[in-house]
Amino acid sequence: MRAMTVERYPDWVLGIVRPGDRRADDAALMTAALDVADASVARGGGGPFGAVVATRDGEVVGIGWNGVVPECDPTAHAEVVAIRRAAAALGTWRVRVRDGSPLALYTTCAPCFMCAGAIHWAGLPRVVAAATRADAEAIGFLEGPPGVDLVAALRAVGIVYEEGLLRERARTLLTDYRGPIYNAGDPSP
Repeated sequence: MRAMTVERYPDWVLGIVRPGDRRADDAALMTAALDVADASVARGGGGPFGAVVATRDGEVVGIGWNGVVPECDPTAHAEVVAIRRAAAALGTWRVRVRDGSPLALYTTCAPCFMCAGAIHWAGLPRVVAAATRADAEAIGFLEGPPGVDLVAALRAVGIVYEEGLLRERARTLLTDYRGPIYNAGDPSP
């Protein structure tokens, strides 16, 4: 493994959670992801999504927020941003463990088609999601091809997938969101 890279985070993120912070349990890690998503939306940032990569003992390794619209980057989903930052911090493309501890991704919503692929290729062994794909699609986001079961696809490659932790808070974040729905199946720019 190469030397770790220090990733710079905006001050608004560091006011919520920092790499190296320890959180007590899954609920505390999901709360951090939800708080990042809330803050991003409140400051006119991206969509209503946040993510945290952490060790089994709750050490935060990477933090992500949605930057699709403000960064003009269709790949800047919260999960992908958190994975990129965790990989840079670890100095490896294989985001499985830190100091022997397996990593997990805490995401405010079930991963979309692209994020499911990123999770697989990064080698993350566990995903904990708050809201469901149906929750995101209910407000207009298009999460992947109809009929493709992304959860089953993740589980088929050995990823432990858990859903529904703090779902009501995540659903409220989605239903209260008034920003652009950037992937609603509309092909126009």
